[in-house]
Amino acid sequence: SNFSLSDLITEISNKNTDDSIELVYSVTNSRGIIPESEKSRTIDSSSDKSNYKIIRKFDFGFNPSRINVGSIGMQKRDEVGVVSPIYDVFSVDKEIVNPYYFEYYLLSNIFKNNVKRYFLNAVRPKLDFEDLKLFPISIVHSGNLDENAELQNRELLHIEKTIDLKKSKIELHKSAIILLEKEKEIIMNRIFGDNK
Repeated sequence: SNFSLSDLITEISNKNTDDSIELVYSVTNSRGIIPESEKSRTIDSSSDKSNYKIIRKFDFGFNPSRINVGSIGMQKRDEVGVVSPIYDVFSVDKEIVNPYYFEYYLLSNIFKNNVKRYFLNAVRPKLDFEDLKLFPISIVHSGNLDENAELQNRELLHIEKTIDLKKSKIELHKSAIILLEKEKEIIMNRIFGDNK
């Protein structure tokens, strides 16, 4: 079925007003959302985090100015944390779409091309939540909730199996390349070796 993201996503802007949440998450370009402490370069986050936005498991966060380089992801950990106010945070309607399934959509070329197109035509170099809501999305969906979940779970398993298969093929090819490189070295040594 075809939707626009506005049918699926809701902005979350709950602030850490009483400054009670210590755990700061960061949205990375390649590793998704991770605790700031696990980043190689830790940005000194301000000690007052009352302005930071609360992010829970299965919420998504993105940097409006850096979404074009992949700065978007899903918070997968059980611990509730906060993200800097520069990020936009949203949740998906779990009755319509499985968050893991939605995450694959964010990794797809369809999504990436929509982001690229947006930045090409944008007046300002920033894509905020209101802009994101207008993106189209086509998802496996039926009117029945249970059936819908079942369909998406099947699709998820298929995606994960296919990706795992490709990963193991890549590993096999890497090993083959290493062997071929060694054989090439042996041949070169045989030709130019001083043991003639």
